[in-house]
Amino acid sequence: HNGHGLADLPETRQQGSGSGSKARQSTVTFVDLAGREDRAVSLNGGLQFREMVNINSSLFHLAGVVRKLSEGSIAPGSLAEFRNSKLTLLLSQALVGNSRTAIVATVSPIVSFFDDTVSTLAFAQEAGRIKTKPIVNNKRPRDIISELQTEVQQLRQALSEARNAEIGR
Repeated sequence: HNGHGLADLPETRQQGSGSGSKARQSTVTFVDLAGREDRAVSLNGGLQFREMVNINSSLFHLAGVVRKLSEGSIAPGSLAEFRNSKLTLLLSQALVGNSRTAIVATVSPIVSFFDDTVSTLAFAQEAGRIKTKPIVNNKRPRDIISELQTEVQQLRQALSEARNAEIGR
């Protein structure tokens, strides 16, 4: 049974103490992508066939996003391209966010898997051309709380204005 696997390992480091302390948060994400499934080889049917189609579809969309990112044809900050599959949406921060990303491609020396090996190596090469620029975001917890409180107040105001405009129609 093949499928994609994803695990997040969050970490928070506290620097200093009291009201002047800073928290540094990071997350390590491990992703195991299922290989392309071939129905003729796997002989899947029913539910397993639908899962195979979903895996192939998500890999197809991921390969497209990686190709566009490696070519520089996705605008900075744009997430529209990532909405085509859950997998690309989950990996969006690793591919264009404030992160460092590494890829490990596994291939097979078996001749019958030659096409899959070439495809995997081409994908890894394109993914290797993607450049991210991680920066450390050092914020004090009280500053984060203040920013979030301001944002909540702005959202409440916008919601109130939208409701009043709807009532006025």
